[in-house]
Amino acid sequence: MPRKTTEDKKKLFERLDKCLIWEAALLGKRSSGPELEDVYALRGLIERHEYLKLEHKFTSAEVEALLGFENPLAVVQSCWDANTHKDGFPICELLDGIKAYDKFRLTQEEQERRMGPQVQALQNRLDQNLAAYNASLMGKSKQELVAASENITLTLAAHDYMRNSFTYAYGEADLLLKLADPLSYLASRWSLTFDLPGDDDDAIDEIIGELDDPDYLRYVQTEISPILSDKPSVLEQLRKAAETVGQRPSQEPKPQRKPDIPNLE
Repeated sequence: MPRKTTEDKKKLFERLDKCLIWEAALLGKRSSGPELEDVYALRGLIERHEYLKLEHKFTSAEVEALLGFENPLAVVQSCWDANTHKDGFPICELLDGIKAYDKFRLTQEEQERRMGPQVQALQNRLDQNLAAYNASLMGKSKQELVAASENITLTLAAHDYMRNSFTYAYGEADLLLKLADPLSYLASRWSLTFDLPGDDDDAIDEIIGELDDPDYLRYVQTEISPILSDKPSVLEQLRKAAETVGQRPSQEPKPQRKPDIPNLE
């Protein structure tokens, strides 16, 4: 095994140790005491910890992948539960199968590594959206362009800010990429939320974060996006679409997921 992989494997084993210690400590801190199922769950983690350190033949790709998670022990347990292979435990394949990169907390380093390509892909999508938008203006009369001037201004402002100024948090670019035309969606919300040039990152974070709700995302894709596709001639429809978004039933706040692993430094 290459020297770097050996060093990374040692680092992984140290993190696995910390994860198991933390899980055991967490179980003992419950005010009402642990439930029987919690004890069984901890036993499963102990067995997985032993297997990883004493039996599993790691590939360099597996070591690198698991080091991208704050709690690789919990990740491996989830992979183990989903494994249908009679012979072998292909961790990298299982990570994709259980959507581990969406389900479990990543290290800051891994977030930054994965975020770069996502942001670049979104910027390319925004450029494509703007090019299509500009092409849709070419056949408009002077009167139609005047009528659409506010929408044009908002679309250009949204593109410029999201392309050049907005500071993306991990996962935000990926959420916007779930829309075929994220530029039109953002521009339709821009008119209600911001004074030009729309330099409020917190408000934009909230708009993007709404797409993390699967039902709302589906609603935008099937109900709102078709309205937005008729771009410069329907400013009122854009406003009404955004108003409809604002009037959707309020969601119960999502419970905060406990950290996968605390700061044990």
